[in-house]
Amino acid sequence: MLSVTVDTNIYISAFKFGGPSLRLLRLAVEGKLEIAISPPIMDETLRVLREKFGDSQGRLSASSRG
Repeated sequence: MLSVTVDTNIYISAFKFGGPSLRLLRLAVEGKLEIAISPPIMDETLRVLREKFGDSQGRLSASSRG
């Protein structure tokens, strides 16, 4: 199976705007590819969502738990 590392820009684009970035994440949900993520990428994504988009910590914590 193809494994890719997705950076913060792809996550932000998928979560906030949809389009090709969201389609990429959906491929992973469908089991068609594997996404590798590191704690630093997750931390940066959550920080950007909080600081630049004003998402609340509670909402982000619930989303990161699946």
